[in-house]
Amino acid sequence: MTVVPEFDIYSGDEPYCFVSYSHANTDHVYGLLNHLAKHNFRLWYDDSMEIGDDFRNELRERIARCEAFILFISDESMGSKYCGMEIITAHQLGKRIYPVQLDADARIPAPLQLILDNLQHVKAYTSEPRYVDKLVVSLPPETMRRLVIEDGVVVSCQDNGANLIVPEGVTAIGPAAFKECLQLEHVELPSTLTRLGDEAFRGCSRLRRIDLGPEVTVVGHSAFRDCVRLEEATIANPTTVFAGRTFENCAALKTIHIPDDCQEIFEASFNSCRSITEFPFPKNLKVIGNSAFADCVGLTAVDLPEGTIKVDARAFADCVNLRTVNLPPGLSKIGVYAFKGCSSLEEFAIPEATTDVSSDAFRECVSLRSITVAPANRFFKTGEGVLFNKNRSVLVAYPPARPGATYAVPDSVTTISPWAFCQADYIEVVEVPDSVTEIGQGAFFSCGSLREIVLPSSVNYIDDIAFRACMSLERVVLPDRVNTLGWGVFLECPNVVVECTEGSPAWRYCEQNDIDHRAR
Repeated sequence: MTVVPEFDIYSGDEPYCFVSYSHANTDHVYGLLNHLAKHNFRLWYDDSMEIGDDFRNELRERIARCEAFILFISDESMGSKYCGMEIITAHQLGKRIYPVQLDADARIPAPLQLILDNLQHVKAYTSEPRYVDKLVVSLPPETMRRLVIEDGVVVSCQDNGANLIVPEGVTAIGPAAFKECLQLEHVELPSTLTRLGDEAFRGCSRLRRIDLGPEVTVVGHSAFRDCVRLEEATIANPTTVFAGRTFENCAALKTIHIPDDCQEIFEASFNSCRSITEFPFPKNLKVIGNSAFADCVGLTAVDLPEGTIKVDARAFADCVNLRTVNLPPGLSKIGVYAFKGCSSLEEFAIPEATTDVSSDAFRECVSLRSITVAPANRFFKTGEGVLFNKNRSVLVAYPPARPGATYAVPDSVTTISPWAFCQADYIEVVEVPDSVTEIGQGAFFSCGSLREIVLPSSVNYIDDIAFRACMSLERVVLPDRVNTLGWGVFLECPNVVVECTEGSPAWRYCEQNDIDHRAR
């Protein structure tokens, strides 16, 4: 059966393989070349029987420009003066030669033997495909066609070089198309590109820069996540929708260009971008999404534009070097853990339009000394640097670094919010008035110097881990009215003794949880 090539002879300027063979072996050679073509190798070979002076010049030129020289060895090719010329030319030009034996006993002329003796041969005369597969993995990867494009979409990319130009006409990069292309350093995207799929370039650990053009409208989840050497990113279209975690873990990213008309920084977009020291917040920004800048340890200042209305959950969590935060008057929400772990933050100002401040927004802000509230705010107020709701019925947050060993909770307070006193290490005694009925989850978590607390008879609810890890806590007085004590209220309090009435819910809780207790 006659074998025909299932590919086109390569004619471009990219690296390719020159194929040297005898036309007497066409069927065998074409079968092997079809196998290589399925692996996207660029192949040039002579498909003409005409040989003349001009054609020999073209052969020399083709050999000079090739990246690899594939030689099919048979009695016929070794007896061909033209194949001999090609081999000698390749050797003189320093080309790497890849011999493929079509015949086990092919006789190699002495002059060629000197060239071919020390080269590893592929045994293509056997029926074992693994020998041909050895050729696939040994050929220079840059001689492979890098992109698989279907209907204008890049489906996959062969990881075989540092530089890449995606051709014009491509409208989309498919999901994970370039994922973990570890050699890719520079990529030029076409002006026709409109969307990138999920994880399109995720894990391209040598990629240095990316430019998303004005036609790009959708960027999939984690598109550039884990591109750890990415230093610069440009976003040209202000209405581009990002599915989230776009540049997460891009540890070298420090220069970002974003249009001023951009209104949202999406979920975890810059999470763990540890080289960002300042960020060009767009002038028309409205929302900073969940974990957008979490763990950006190089960030020292945040100055949000006038139109920003929401800082969502964990937006700046664990930005340990963040020292100043300027929020616009119209900001309405500060979400859960929004500034958690910002251990260098010393002061915080709540704007006048803010209606929602999560009580754990400042958890683990161990240097925070004072929280202030704009006088015109209708929902919150402060007293001596402590944050309350407007009528002071809820103690929202106590700054962990506020000086003073004793603190008297105002007698207007009915609820101590979750995590309100978390890690307030200076405080030794908290005086709780008989207006308080509820103590929230983790309210006194890890107050390392707290020695004693006497809860009034009004308290009926203590949530989970309310006093967990209060290592110095020795005396706690619980009233009879406490009928709900959550899980682990005194976990990791090695010296605590609870005083309560025998037979009360508090007494039974201590017995069930092996907590040292005595009758009041």
